Amino acid sequence: MRKGPGATLSVSWAVLVVAGALAIFLGKVFHVDAPLFLWTARQVAASPGDFFGFEVNWLGHRAPMPTAMMNPPLLGYYLGLMTAWLGSSEGAVHAALLVFPVAAALGTANLARRMGADPALALLATAATPAFLIYGSSAMSDMMLLALWVWAIDQWIRGTREGDSAALLRSGILIAAAALTKFYGIALVPLLAAYALVARRSGAAAPLAPLLAAIAIPLAALLAYDRLTSEV
Repeated sequence: MRKGPGATLSVSWAVLVVAGALAIFLGKVFHVDAPLFLWTARQVAASPGDFFGFEVNWLGHRAPMPTAMMNPPLLGYYLGLMTAWLGSSEGAVHAALLVFPVAAALGTANLARRMGADPALALLATAATPAFLIYGSSAMSDMMLLALWVWAIDQWIRGTREGDSAALLRSGILIAAAALTKFYGIALVPLLAAYALVARRSGAAAPLAPLLAAIAIPLAALLAYDRLTSEV
C-alpha cells in the first residue's frame, strides 16, 4: 500500500483542521458523566490497584462507585497518569484527551486508504459529524473507544489480507484495550471474526494460529477483569 506525497500532505492538513477545531473547546467545562472518569483517575493516582474503591453521591445518595460507573477503568488510568503530569484543570484534561480524536481521525484515513478510498475525504467526513465534535470535546471514554476501534479494524484487515501475524496480534491488543475502555469494544470480536472467515474463504493468506490468538486476547482480558472485580 503506497502513500503518495500529495495524499500524505492532504491527510496532514486534515488532521490539523480536526485538532484545531477541537482545540477551541479546551476550556470546556466538565459535564454529563465526565466527573465519574475524573474521580476514577484521582482514585487510580492514589491507589492503582483499587480503581473503584470509593463512594460517590451520583444518584442522590452515597453508594459504591461501581453502582454509578458502568464503564471499565482504562480511561481512568490514562487520566490518572496525565493529570499527575499536566494537572486536572479543564484545559489540561481536554489537552490530554485530544490525542484520541486525532488518533481516530488518522485511523479513519489509514483505513480508507487501505480500502481504496480517499483518506483525507474520509477523515474530514468523519470529523465533521456532530457526534465526533461532541465526544471529541468531552472528558468521557467514547472517543478513546473510537480510536481503538478504528485502529483495531485497520490492523485486522492488514493482518487478514497480507498474512501479517504481528498486525493480527496488534489488533487483538487494541480490541482488548477497547473492551477495557467501554464494554461495547468486545463487539469487535464477532465482527472481525466474521470478516476473517469471509476473507479466508476468499483466499486470504491469514494464518490461523495468530487469528485465534488475536481473538483470545480480548476474551482473556475481559475474563481477567471479571475475576478481578468479582473478588472486590
